[in-house]
Amino acid sequence: MKNYSSGAERQKLQGRREDNEYRADCLEQSVRERAYFLWEQGGRPVGRAEEYWRRALEQHLRERAHVLWVQDGRPEGRADEYWQRIRDFEAQ
Repeated sequence: MKNYSSGAERQKLQGRREDNEYRADCLEQSVRERAYFLWEQGGRPVGRAEEYWRRALEQHLRERAHVLWVQDGRPEGRADEYWQRIRDFEAQ
């Protein structure tokens, strides 16, 4: 295990942790808002919060995969690869 003895190294590591926490918070907020929107569109059914959360998360991840695919020049026949990469990354 690496010893982070210098203040600069500790600060850099702390900054990465804060960035990851911020991204996780942003993802959660985005999914929460989308899930609420979907739930309202679905007539506000009782007891199905988890279903709407999963749908919102999947939509969000698919949009992220699409953006990456577009940024890489829309490589033909590889859209599913981007979707799988995003799913694998989020599963970590």
